[in-house]
Amino acid sequence: MSVYRKLQVVRIEMARANLKKSGKNKFAGFEYFELGDFLPKAHELMDAVGICGVFSIGPEFTSLTVFDVDPSGGAIQFTSPTVMAENSKGQPIQSLGATHTYMRRYMWLIALELSEHDEVDAIAAPEPKAKHKAEPKLEPVVAELPKAAPAVIEGKGGAWNLKITSDPGSNVLDWIESVFQAVKFTLELVQSESDVMTVFRTNKAIFDRLQLESEEKHKELMSVFKTYREKFKESK
Repeated sequence: MSVYRKLQVVRIEMARANLKKSGKNKFAGFEYFELGDFLPKAHELMDAVGICGVFSIGPEFTSLTVFDVDPSGGAIQFTSPTVMAENSKGQPIQSLGATHTYMRRYMWLIALELSEHDEVDAIAAPEPKAKHKAEPKLEPVVAELPKAAPAVIEGKGGAWNLKITSDPGSNVLDWIESVFQAVKFTLELVQSESDVMTVFRTNKAIFDRLQLESEEKHKELMSVFKTYREKFKESK
């Protein structure tokens, strides 16, 4: 079963679960899901089918990646621009915590296809002003779609060989994340510096392809290899 099929199974079961919304917006008069309303059930269902969600937040973009727990499985990534929560009366750390909570909730709602009240429609529209300046005409922005991921790519065989497969429709960003997860999982199993170098040499074709797709991510992965080599050197 592909990671897409597994996620769809979870979505269907979540829709059947008749979840209750505990969040209440007293000003606009609607209810909404809080994380505690659906995450326990979501984790239970995801564990049953063998997928795992990983949340990541940055200054510009936030992502939630659903991984197949099988090392050779694929992944689905959901992304959104990061918007900082405003709290004029609170401390900066409180605003940061609120941002993490809001973005985490929204990303899970997107991934699980949970229906929410339209918060924009619930807010009364401002009355039009008598006079206003003409708005500047904005040119449409055309987003560049990510490249398609390689269908299958693997090392040269033998011990510590990696095989990265992608589901139809996956993009290269999903593929890069799959490479990272597979390498990190493998390096957790190595027993010596020699094993680390064998993993690198055996799967060099994969890492060369990663370098073509993203020089930055390739450097990051090489840093991971260096960390593991130094760990075994220090233990001698």
